[in-house]
Amino acid sequence: PVRPSEALASRTLLGQNVLLGALRLRVQRALSTSCVWATGSLPKGYVDTHSTPCYAPLSDITEAKQPYGGPGGTSFTWVKPSDSPGTTTTGLAGSYHTGGYILEFPFQSSYNNISAQWAQAINYGIVDELATRFVTTEFFAYNVQFDFFVSVKMFCEVAPSGLWTSQWQLRSFGVWSPARLWQTVFDFFFFCFILYYIVKFVKDFAREYNKTGRVASFINIWSVLEFVNLVGFVLVFGAKLAWWKLSRDSEVLVPYPHTAYPGQLENIMFLYNLQAYVNAFNTVLTFVKLLKYFSLNSRLNMLTRTVDLAQQHVFGILLVFAYLVMCFAMSGNLLFGTSLEAWRTVNWGYSTLVKMLLGMFNYRGLKQSSPLLSGVFFWLFIVLGLFLLLNMIITVLSDAFQKVMSENPITRYNKLKLPSQTGLSHYFWALWNKKAGALLRASDVLEVACMQRSQQHGFSTNDDDLQVDPEELALILPAVLAQALEENYLSYIWEEMVEEWRALLELEEEQQRHDEADELRAAVEQQFEP
Repeated sequence: PVRPSEALASRTLLGQNVLLGALRLRVQRALSTSCVWATGSLPKGYVDTHSTPCYAPLSDITEAKQPYGGPGGTSFTWVKPSDSPGTTTTGLAGSYHTGGYILEFPFQSSYNNISAQWAQAINYGIVDELATRFVTTEFFAYNVQFDFFVSVKMFCEVAPSGLWTSQWQLRSFGVWSPARLWQTVFDFFFFCFILYYIVKFVKDFAREYNKTGRVASFINIWSVLEFVNLVGFVLVFGAKLAWWKLSRDSEVLVPYPHTAYPGQLENIMFLYNLQAYVNAFNTVLTFVKLLKYFSLNSRLNMLTRTVDLAQQHVFGILLVFAYLVMCFAMSGNLLFGTSLEAWRTVNWGYSTLVKMLLGMFNYRGLKQSSPLLSGVFFWLFIVLGLFLLLNMIITVLSDAFQKVMSENPITRYNKLKLPSQTGLSHYFWALWNKKAGALLRASDVLEVACMQRSQQHGFSTNDDDLQVDPEELALILPAVLAQALEENYLSYIWEEMVEEWRALLELEEEQQRHDEADELRAAVEQQFEP
């Protein structure tokens, strides 16, 4: 566990951010024989008569592992990744393991000693302009106010073309200590809720399968989101358990008592940040799942109903859009890839084109790279991608939204079959009980009132074919309801009737499909009977 000392004797960086252990310098190099020169533009026999070392891009096959540097050529030795604790460093051009040629500069050493060690490394050629493919300096610090650690990495990726790309990574993370005990207790209670929902999910799946005999009936967008959400929570708790164990086993102390680079903190940092990344994804899923319950209200489910209605057309347009962007990404890589970093690969070009649609582009750079074709490339993509395809998606969604609006329960069904007096009592009694608790009456009194008013206005609740519209329904309601409820009470009643009517229609359609399938099955069996 972390135990900050009262007297911070260690070196600090920017206030009380305590430096831990040592700064580590790592270099990864390519073999001088990892490739061969292209001879197309060289004189005949040039390669045979001259020394022609060639350094390829870094990979497991092309990486150099033999000692080099210094008077005897053995000053820097290669360290295997398994012997160098840490995690992979990911840059723009690739990922790099934790091994390589390593030098450490302890923070407890004096300035003169570190300067002399650094000067010797430079003189011995720790970094050069030919073989070097990756070089990084990395260290850890601890903030005593927030009980947080920070990892700092500053590195360069070197391309065979000679391009040096400098980057930095700053990652903050926590290490478990007894001070986080209450948070740990809360995490266990939260995990109990997750276990409950996992059991509930499995039971719902089993019940649906036993009911229908098919798995497909349970697989829909909401069940898939629920499954992914639960898997994410389980993954987070697994990472948290590993984080707890590794934190306790590492015994990280402040001030750090060792003079070596604390590589074990990289594994702790990875597990801590893994929780944060999955939790960030799960947060989005959790809020998206709330849209499921919006479908219970006709005013809140317009988004989901609109997307559901337009999904087939939108999906087709999105496929064409992705195809178009991929074509222009490949074209942009050919046109500008040798001069503009944003187009150096097709993947980078894809991202650049998407940002271009959002108004983020470097038109001057395009013009300088290809004065003749840059204008044609830019405006052709803007017209096809923005003015045509994206606006087509907006048009499809707008058309679907208009259809959803036209399906409003008040306007979609102009007339509904008049329910029986018991059914009317169900609607009015439920709403009356909710809105006017002080005016509760017996159910039979309400039934009588509904029946009397329907007879007065010429409606018969025994007529199965009789249909009414909202205005006619208002004449049937007892006057006491109109006084007790708000002005738009009829809308709520009508919506409840529409929902029940819609459910009845869906049930009838489902039953009709089952009957047709049974008739077809019986006809086929009769046809093939011996």
